[in-house]
Amino acid sequence: PSKKPDQSQRYRCPRCEMIMMRGLFKPQIPVTVDTCPQCAGVFVDHGELDSIRSAAGSDEDRQHAAKQFISAAFEDILKAHN
Repeated sequence: PSKKPDQSQRYRCPRCEMIMMRGLFKPQIPVTVDTCPQCAGVFVDHGELDSIRSAAGSDEDRQHAAKQFISAAFEDILKAHN
């Protein structure tokens, strides 16, 4: 927990050994994560998952956001069938 990752170093994927890419989890959640362009693995350093969970809000907030996303994604289909 007290050891901080070296942000200047590029790491290899623990699954496939490809050099991972570093970037933000989401623009709305400014947490840096490492992703593998080959196997699509997403890896977080100590504390980053807690930061992502905290920034994502409560379970209720996430459920509400998911319902809004699904409604928007299927709006055209629902209109066509009504």
